[in-house]
Amino acid sequence: MIGLEKILRKDKSIKPTIIEEEVAKQLINIQIQTPLIKETLQAIGFISATQYKINDKTTAILITIPQPLLSKYLTIAKILIPKLEEQLHCPILVIAKRKIISRHIKVKRTQTIPRSRTLTAVHKAILNDLIYPLTILDKRERVKADGSSVHKICFTDKAGAILASYDKKQAIEHIYKALTCKSLVIDFVHVESKLPKKKKEKEESKEEAQN
Repeated sequence: MIGLEKILRKDKSIKPTIIEEEVAKQLINIQIQTPLIKETLQAIGFISATQYKINDKTTAILITIPQPLLSKYLTIAKILIPKLEEQLHCPILVIAKRKIISRHIKVKRTQTIPRSRTLTAVHKAILNDLIYPLTILDKRERVKADGSSVHKICFTDKAGAILASYDKKQAIEHIYKALTCKSLVIDFVHVESKLPKKKKEKEESKEEAQN
C-alpha cells in the first residue's frame, strides 16, 4: 500500500496484518480529508493494530502508538477517533506502548526502577489511555475470596452517551482485562449541579453554543 511505511512504525521484516493495513488506509484518507490534523497524524503514526471480539455482534480495534508521541496524539484525539469509528464501524481505542520493568531483575541492590515503569503505574496509564477524554469520578477495588480483584470506576451520567456508541463501554472493559488480567466494571452516577439556578442556566447555554 502506498504510504503505508510512512504511517505504520513497524519493523519492515514483519508483514503488516489485514487490520493494520485497513487502519493505515483509513488514516491516510483522514489525512486527505482533514488537513488540520495531517501533519500531527503523520508525525505520530502507529506501531500496531489488534482486533478484539467483544461479543457476538461487536469487535473492537486497539491501536498502539509510540509512548513519547502520546501528548501529540491527545491534541487530535477528539477529531481523529470519531472519524475512525465512523469509517471502520467499530469502537476504536488507543494506548501508548509502555514497558514494565520487574523489580526482580535488579543488577545492583541500590538500583531504582522508574515509578512510571512499575506494574501499577503502567496499568493505571493503560486505563487512562482507554477512557480518554473522560475523567474518573470515583474508583474502587473489591478483592474476592479467591484473591482475584475487580476494579470499579464511575463516570457522570453524561459520559454514558459517549460510551454508548459502538458498545464502547464493553470494549474498554474487555480490552483492559485482556491487557492487564484485571476485571473492570464501568458504572455511571447522576451528579446534581451545585451552581445557583441562574449560573447553571448560563453554563448550559454556553455548552449549547459550543456544540
